[in-house]
Amino acid sequence: MEVHKLENQIVYFTQAIENPQALLDALYIAQNDESVHDVITPWVDWISGDGDHVYGKRRFVKGSSNPLRPGNSEYIIETISDAMKKTATEYAKILGISDAHVDFGKDFVINEYATHEDMGPHVDWNEQNPDLEYSFVVYLNDNYVGGEIYWENQGVQIKPEAGSIVLFPSKVPYFHGVTSVTEGNKIFIPHYWKNLAK
Repeated sequence: MEVHKLENQIVYFTQAIENPQALLDALYIAQNDESVHDVITPWVDWISGDGDHVYGKRRFVKGSSNPLRPGNSEYIIETISDAMKKTATEYAKILGISDAHVDFGKDFVINEYATHEDMGPHVDWNEQNPDLEYSFVVYLNDNYVGGEIYWENQGVQIKPEAGSIVLFPSKVPYFHGVTSVTEGNKIFIPHYWKNLAK
């Protein structure tokens, strides 16, 4: 894993997942394995919070509530959660968070942007999620055009490589957005680090 500090609190970890193509392959196999669907759902529409827009597709991973993980679901869940835990531990060191608690469960969502989709500047924290501290974005592929993540107030924009993770604060002033995916489909995992104190 390589660490790139893009700004005071925006840190980009490359090679956080050793073999992202193997992970993608496993996810495609799981799509057709009904024994896995209670743990990793098939693709469904990814609909905006107001219900007015479809961004693409998504799958829900329910690793915390399913101790029995059939098929290749154990490999998928552990690969992703281990990468997030590893990067969170390093991020805590970089920022000097001495009481960080980095065991944040194994439930998350996998999103796939449809071609020509984007998302405007926003922060992940809101009144319905007041305990969000830091945001993860885990990137599973990079074989698409466009889809760069940017932080408008910090003047930072990158196109992350497959297997990388970016970590940053979930609150103002860290407004972030995604440029339009002009070719292909971007597959990523947004996740959140809550309640840092042990």
